[in-house]
Amino acid sequence: MALSTGTVSCLNLSDGFGFVSIKTSPTTEEAFILWFGNNRSAGPIALWVPELQLALARSLTVVIQHATSSAFIEAVRINAP
Repeated sequence: MALSTGTVSCLNLSDGFGFVSIKTSPTTEEAFILWFGNNRSAGPIALWVPELQLALARSLTVVIQHATSSAFIEAVRINAP
């Protein structure tokens, strides 16, 4: 398991895919997959999307849990300001 911490810089959603990108340092961004086609992250994606939208709008820090070699999200934590 790996944890990536940062602020949401992009939330890209469509019928066929959902991605979120977080800024982990001033010069580094990491992209994560909510869903891509029929492949989905394990977890309540319908709950994560509004929380990630709020984090994007308010520049809140998020922690994304994922497998070390995977961009699919396992868990999302939004930190209070």
